[in-house]
Amino acid sequence: APRAGGPPRLWNLASGQCFRTVSTSYGVCVAFAPGDKYVLVGCKSGELQVVDIARAEVVENQQAHTGAVWALAMLPEGKGLVTAGADKEVKFWDFEVVEEEGE
Repeated sequence: APRAGGPPRLWNLASGQCFRTVSTSYGVCVAFAPGDKYVLVGCKSGELQVVDIARAEVVENQQAHTGAVWALAMLPEGKGLVTAGADKEVKFWDFEVVEEEGE
């Protein structure tokens, strides 16, 4: 999850150990995408970043809001996302996780 003063870290809840440190923009909120291969990070800059957990890198970056992304949540069917920003806007996003050939 995002934390102040450093990069976001992913933790194994069973062991209590950090298993990934990810270099992203200043993260404010996170959500796992369906399939648990990607984490969506809402950033202070207004960006919405998609992070590949296995590679520990940002694979997609979208300017979502003109102010910080304060909250994000997956929609129940798992093919969409809602974000809320400091710009006082709530946005609904449609998306689909597409695996590239060879992955």
